[in-house]
Amino acid sequence: MQAAILSVSEVTAYLKQLLDRDEVLQQVVVRGEISNFTSHRSGHLYFSLKDENSQLSCICFRRDAQSLDFVPEEGMQVVAHGNITVYERAGRYQLIVRFMRRARSGYAPRRPVLPSRI
Repeated sequence: MQAAILSVSEVTAYLKQLLDRDEVLQQVVVRGEISNFTSHRSGHLYFSLKDENSQLSCICFRRDAQSLDFVPEEGMQVVAHGNITVYERAGRYQLIVRFMRRARSGYAPRRPVLPSRI
């Protein structure tokens, strides 16, 4: 059986649909260090969260950024709450940050129990 030929847009839309329907990815809490921080004139915040092995692109829309009780900075350790989705135009997954707080020093995140399919 020959595989269907899909466009880049079709593959990306399919992946977005999978991520947007995944229950685990709809309410995630991620701890990491802020890097590549940009505060856009629109009020949106663009940054990555990184640890020693990976990084995750993030966006915090103006509405949510205005409710933060601190000013995010490069190198700051934070805990971000939100959902994972795909930004289709760029074809990359990202965390939509709905709430964020500074990480407590000495905080060691527990290892989550993820579904066996991951």
